[in-house]
Amino acid sequence: MAGAHETLSCTRCGTWASHTQHPHRTPHWSEDIGFQAPAPQESPDHTEPASLAVENPLSLRHAEFTTSAAGVTYYLGTSSNWSFTRRVLNLTQSQVCNSPAPPQALISDDDPNLLPELPTLYHAIFLINTVQFNCCQLFHLFDRAEFMEPCHQFYANPTHDIASAGLWYIHFCLVIALGKAFQSRRHGSKLPFGQEFLLSVFRQFPNTGALIQQPLLSVEILCCAVLCLQCIDHRYYAHSMIGEALRISLFQGWHTEMPPLELGDRYVERCRRAWWTVYILDREFTSLMGLPLTIQDDDVNCPLPKFDGQMQRMATLEMQVKLCRNIADINKRLYGGGGNLHRKYLSRAKDILGNIADVAEELRTAFPLSRRKSWT
Repeated sequence: MAGAHETLSCTRCGTWASHTQHPHRTPHWSEDIGFQAPAPQESPDHTEPASLAVENPLSLRHAEFTTSAAGVTYYLGTSSNWSFTRRVLNLTQSQVCNSPAPPQALISDDDPNLLPELPTLYHAIFLINTVQFNCCQLFHLFDRAEFMEPCHQFYANPTHDIASAGLWYIHFCLVIALGKAFQSRRHGSKLPFGQEFLLSVFRQFPNTGALIQQPLLSVEILCCAVLCLQCIDHRYYAHSMIGEALRISLFQGWHTEMPPLELGDRYVERCRRAWWTVYILDREFTSLMGLPLTIQDDDVNCPLPKFDGQMQRMATLEMQVKLCRNIADINKRLYGGGGNLHRKYLSRAKDILGNIADVAEELRTAFPLSRRKSWT
């Protein structure tokens, strides 16, 4: 053998080094490494075999692919942990059963079986009520009766197929994610609250062709997704989604005065709630992004919803709509025209400020704050 190799440990930095010792030389040691006894010399007649008859079965000579149950073909890359697990599964299956692993055992990013850990029924109801308390006074995110009935059915059958739940499961995950965001108070975490539900949702989020099949439910889902995306500072995607919800609403004619006698009071009421939610979110995000208005107020003839006689909710929505229209006036009348100041700039600014002051007066009238005497 030409030489012997020794592994040396550094006493200062703890690193490892390799030292080659020649047969007829005394090894020279530095003070940093220290002295170690040389390894025993191997016989010159000893020869190492040219090649061993051992082969790594997980090292691929050729590219390997696998196909899921849905017919999607995936490449099993050599540096992928997911593909390594799949190859181990294939190897074990072939050695034990003399057959390849079934495609049902293949789990990919778009597989609906990649589910987050769902809360219990009572915890889910608590999170749903949290969203309703914090958001649904102004925004319409779900219809309580239409949403809770499939929720109880889902939890009544633990083996329920997620694929058969359809859009409701996506809606459910978004509401749960919002509920967790309102309830969680962890500090120092860089991950968004309820992020496991958001990941599950956006893996399965349908395209426009699937959304248009159930427009009312789809608009409610899009509004939930917009609020979730805004919470994690994804404004671009949030603005794109609220634009999609607006186009679906316009296509359905919700911006018009829908006849309750022909379509039904409950359906029209739900459409009006959904429309004004989309309207408010669109105006807010349009102003936030500094973009032109998507729809003009002259084209909107939809009355405000009645909210089953809840006067405070009606007053809240009415004031919010007025604020949105003031925002539109500011963007159009004050900042329009390439930034040039018009002759009527001051008078227009005065009118808009007067309108905002009127809304503030309505706020004090609708929600009076009584001054309580301090306890001594």
